[in-house]
Amino acid sequence: MNAAPQEVSDGLSNEPYSFSLVNNATTDLKYTIYLEDDTEAKNKCGTDCELVPYNFIRYNLSNDNSSLKTENLQSS
Repeated sequence: MNAAPQEVSDGLSNEPYSFSLVNNATTDLKYTIYLEDDTEAKNKCGTDCELVPYNFIRYNLSNDNSSLKTENLQSS
């Protein structure tokens, strides 16, 4: 996703971005998902830009028909 820097008020009014990772295989697989801070883009933007605080980023883990409580990221 190539998101452009924007004001917090604009970003909070946008539709949240979400994705799903589904294992349709017949064997168990391990997945690792990374969230990368794009400090290069932030630095190009100047002093008015900040990275999205982790507490604004939410995740949910589910397995078959069960789901864990949705949580916010609190740290890197």
